[in-house]
Amino acid sequence: MTETVNVLPSKPEAWVFRRKPSPAARAQAIFTASSGLARTIFGSSLVTSIIWSIELAHKNFHNGPQRRQFNGISVADQVSAWESAVSDARISSVEIMIELPKIILASASPRRAEILRTVGWPFETLAVDIDESRREGEDATDYVQRLALEKAEAAAAQRSDLTVIGADTTVAIDGHILEKPIDEADVTRMLRLLNNRWHKVMTGVAVVDRTSSVTRVAHEETEVKFAPLSDAEIQWYVATREPMDKAGAYAIQGLGARFIERIKGDYFNVVGLPVRLLYELIRSTGE
Repeated sequence: MTETVNVLPSKPEAWVFRRKPSPAARAQAIFTASSGLARTIFGSSLVTSIIWSIELAHKNFHNGPQRRQFNGISVADQVSAWESAVSDARISSVEIMIELPKIILASASPRRAEILRTVGWPFETLAVDIDESRREGEDATDYVQRLALEKAEAAAAQRSDLTVIGADTTVAIDGHILEKPIDEADVTRMLRLLNNRWHKVMTGVAVVDRTSSVTRVAHEETEVKFAPLSDAEIQWYVATREPMDKAGAYAIQGLGARFIERIKGDYFNVVGLPVRLLYELIRSTGE
């Protein structure tokens, strides 16, 4: 008879056995879930030794009674040690969590602020006013990186005690740069241009640290595919007024999400702040 074991690997503390299992069933269940679970809870250095132990336990259970010990330790004890290690590692993972430095966000964008709150990054906002006009012949990449840097430098001139970040996002398709629409007719024009097509979203990110005299500027690029839109859908979306203050005239995190068919790249970049790029830039300022 097969012994039924219900395991919830994403929450080690919630592992549930429908009825008291044998040591063999416990080892089998834990072995099955161990790789993904361990790497979720803690790093690869501890994973190697723990999974090695579980593999030994697994093999011992299937190689007959004469091999159900390893170095004089019973398999049941090996399983108990694994369960204890998982519990201890979950506590340790909290203690060694990397502390993110507090930053100044040179933006009044509620979307960028929400991203930072979502990922647990401490920050203050300092809105700045700069000329966001695009220069003649300036491509999308140069444009967003320049504006990001100008925002960060303007804020750093007022707050030099903390690292300042600036960001700017735009949408590009067929050589056209789609900035924030100026009116409803402009929204309609942009949506028709994006309709049933791929386009690129670019966000420039600048990090200015006056205390170390370090400045970093880079950009992230994500490809986004719009689904086919009917005239009625375009008219409805325009009427919601959600597109009015958005580069490219849509919000992937809002009502516009229903029109997005696929993306290739960083979702947060499309919203307005590529978190991974920001993390890499902040980390590089200390090198």
